[in-house]
Amino acid sequence: MFLRGNLKSNVFPRSTELFNKAYNHISERIDQVYKDLTKGKAAPMGGVAYLSLEDNEVWTGRCQWHIALFSFLL
Repeated sequence: MFLRGNLKSNVFPRSTELFNKAYNHISERIDQVYKDLTKGKAAPMGGVAYLSLEDNEVWTGRCQWHIALFSFLL
């Protein structure tokens, strides 16, 4: 009983905080990094990438990564 209460009150909030910190850090940068990686003659602007959470509850949802590469013929 002590362990369950201790995990719920101490570990889950801290791990959720760390997950959100990492998610926000990656989410803010992923588009520019992906653009830089995918720029070329066929796609001078590069691609588009972003993260989304399926559910705001960290332990029940999934994190999805969406990417697209656009090419324009000039």
